[in-house]
Amino acid sequence: MKQKEFVEWVQKRSDEFRNMSDQMISDIYQWEKTMEVDNNEIELALKSSLQYSGIEAPFEFAVINNGEVQEGSYKTTDEKEFMESRYMVRLFPDNIIRKDLIISVVFPGKTNYVLGGMLWILGGSLVFSLVILATFALSLFFIIRQKKVSEMRADFINNMTHEFKTPIATISLAADTITNSRVINDETKIRHFVGMIKKENSRMNRQVETILQIASLDKRDIVFRFGDVPVHSIIERAVEAMEIQVQQKGGVINLKLEAVDSVIYGDAEHLTNLVHNLLDNANKYSVGEPVITVSTVNRDEGILFTVSDQGIGMTKAVQMRIFDRFYRQPAGNIHNVKGFGLGLSYVKSIVDAHKGTIEVTSEPGKGTQFDIYLPFNWDE
Repeated sequence: MKQKEFVEWVQKRSDEFRNMSDQMISDIYQWEKTMEVDNNEIELALKSSLQYSGIEAPFEFAVINNGEVQEGSYKTTDEKEFMESRYMVRLFPDNIIRKDLIISVVFPGKTNYVLGGMLWILGGSLVFSLVILATFALSLFFIIRQKKVSEMRADFINNMTHEFKTPIATISLAADTITNSRVINDETKIRHFVGMIKKENSRMNRQVETILQIASLDKRDIVFRFGDVPVHSIIERAVEAMEIQVQQKGGVINLKLEAVDSVIYGDAEHLTNLVHNLLDNANKYSVGEPVITVSTVNRDEGILFTVSDQGIGMTKAVQMRIFDRFYRQPAGNIHNVKGFGLGLSYVKSIVDAHKGTIEVTSEPGKGTQFDIYLPFNWDE
């Protein structure tokens, strides 16, 4: 082929390729210019991609063209959120002409979705934390209660030591005095000191009996001898036994026995101890001259008897604990009011054994009132 023919052939082929290129560019331009965005196809593609990545959260998308939100599937999301979304990519990155189409995705329930995915973890952590807090609170409760019990037992031992030490010292002193040469031949003095020994011995015996009664109640093996008991007679005997001590302090016991029917089904011995303990407390916790009132009335199917005084009274906090074992109302020196802190606990146990109820009403400085209700025939 001659040089001239070759040049013509090359030029011809070049024109053909140029025409083909121009036609291709024209077709691509027309295609991209007239191309329509199908929201359904975009949504389907997004859903497939997100599911493939394990993301089940609901989403909304929008197509952004030249900085303006145009099409999409958004309902609850505003345009500003699409413009500020972190999830934005070019819709057709390989386009030659229309490269400015951007798809923006927003997850309206992203927070709920994340929290939903962490629900089991958060729930387990919360339960575990509650168990730890409950265990800590329970441990603290038992430690505090044990500390209080230990303090009350220590007080009980101190009081018991003091209560036993006094009669023992008195008996020892009386025995030493009797052996004195100037006393041993004096019958009057010997009788006096022997009577003192017997009195202190009886006092110790009563204290031991009180402790044994409480121990028996703890073991639930205390023996009750139930029968028809005249409550008025029991109250009168207890008042007669306690009246001497009250009168020594210049006090008085007033009786208002107004119950028409005073016979109940109960244990005479323990009911006598019950009344005696209440009178003893009223006497011990009265400042100056004790004024104690004992009254009875019939109520429902039983008898209600009341023991009230004008003593030091109690706060609400003390009232909540007076029936606890070994508890004694704090009042300065632990020995300024004698006792073991067992009397009211014993009273509560006896009332419960008779299917009755006991209530206390008191104000500091205004005295205390105990109301005891005992049914007539609770065994039937």
